[in-house]
Amino acid sequence: MNKQLTIYNLSLNNLLTPTKIRIFVAILLGFTIITGCKSTNNTDIITENIEQPVNCPTPPEDLAFIKIDSEEYGFNNAFNYQIKEIIPEEDTIVFKAFNYKFTLCRGNNNWIIEATSPSKLENNLESEQYKNVQIEDKEYQYTVKLDGDKQVVFELISSESPQLQQQILYTLEETKAARAGIELGIPEISPPLVYRDRLFWTIFTYRGEGFGGIATIVSYNPEINQITVIKPPEIADQIVNDLVITGTPDQPIFWLATQLTGEGNPYIPSMGLVAYRPNNSDYTRGEIDSYRVRNSPIVGAIPTKLHIENDILWVGTGNGICKVKWQTIKTDDSWNCWRFAVMAQLPKEELPIYSSLLDDTADGTIIAKDSDQTIEVLWWLPKQRQPLKGRYEIRQESAITVELNDIGAITWNEYYYDDIEPPVWEALLYWVGSNWHWQGNKFVRGLDEVELNLVGGGALGISSGQPNDEYIFDINTLRGDLQILELTKNTTKVNYYSAWVEDSLLQPYLTIVPEVKSTEFLPNPLLEIKSKLD
Repeated sequence: MNKQLTIYNLSLNNLLTPTKIRIFVAILLGFTIITGCKSTNNTDIITENIEQPVNCPTPPEDLAFIKIDSEEYGFNNAFNYQIKEIIPEEDTIVFKAFNYKFTLCRGNNNWIIEATSPSKLENNLESEQYKNVQIEDKEYQYTVKLDGDKQVVFELISSESPQLQQQILYTLEETKAARAGIELGIPEISPPLVYRDRLFWTIFTYRGEGFGGIATIVSYNPEINQITVIKPPEIADQIVNDLVITGTPDQPIFWLATQLTGEGNPYIPSMGLVAYRPNNSDYTRGEIDSYRVRNSPIVGAIPTKLHIENDILWVGTGNGICKVKWQTIKTDDSWNCWRFAVMAQLPKEELPIYSSLLDDTADGTIIAKDSDQTIEVLWWLPKQRQPLKGRYEIRQESAITVELNDIGAITWNEYYYDDIEPPVWEALLYWVGSNWHWQGNKFVRGLDEVELNLVGGGALGISSGQPNDEYIFDINTLRGDLQILELTKNTTKVNYYSAWVEDSLLQPYLTIVPEVKSTEFLPNPLLEIKSKLD
């Protein structure tokens, strides 16, 4: 395999300082920019010189730095900001992640970031054992289970009648027909959602090694003691992270946060935020809309938690948080999003940069122009495992060119050896940049678009050659922005806007910044390339 690298202008003369960023975003968006400081209590805060709203937490003066810890909970979790809980309060709204708590002060749109213990977040999914729920002074017990290896059943017991109610949800044959698995996996059931006078559960199965199931919504109407099974075919193979319902009982909208999993990959982007609009009285038929990073302003590829406040839908993802006017969600102006950004202050000394993870020779240096100049840190990867050493990938405005002479693009039909239509969430073609998405003038990859690949050598990006003796690939870029220079069946040539630095030279910390909407909308170059390959 031949690899050619060209380096361009690595001095980073145009990097934004915190002061410049604050002015820039305030002018464009009318938002307060977010910066942070270090605290002895390991709390990262977004601060601004304006009066603190009533009942908003007082911002400490210091930053909390991210921690690369492969022993305690795995280094990937240093970049895991998936929202698992949303807590609304009068003056704030709190978003809890694996080891951070993000608090938005409603009065001034300022964010506060606090480090938390990973053990404080619990898994709310339930299976096998009976769980209790109460509605209108009536108590119910419920569970979902495998019935042999041929079907999955939902079970419900009411306090008014000890008789067990059983409802078949789906069978192995249905699962195979939906291409959602070749064997039934252990089903998971979410805690119930109470909407009007009904209970709703979501049931799904984590996929991997051929196991799967059918994504199912179960509705129970206590008034008539009726269980209804809702299985929109478009989401059959999805994992449902959360469900909320808006509208009226006659015209509801079911909002679902979805993703996929695979062997060694607990988080795989798929349909994103799904809106299911039933068009019959028992909700069993309806229409599906899917809001993804490839077709909407959503700031993350994997939504993990949802919350409704009147006409606002809050969407927490692994890459940021969105505040959406759900009634006009198809209009871009209805989306107001913030993205997570890991930043680091440039050291006073020259910072050597490398064009790939394992490159032995620095390709240039970065020199800080002033004392508060910062850079964005995109990810961390090990360059050796024993003893553990690694590098951070950093964002830069200058381009590095890589050419892969024996790797190109193919259609999804060629990739799958099948004539079926590829999933709607996939890129237009299969190529080394398939995990990036087009954002109007460049290909970008969010934090939650990085598949962990835990049994295949770790997270992968654009690279060439085989892994080394420690099974580490020499990755050119994992999250850097991309520009296609040439893409054929046999050749890939791209510019990438990132570089690698030794991890001992930076102290990254977490911030959250307003997502700047693109003002340049060029055609996705994959459209023209696909027309030549078809």
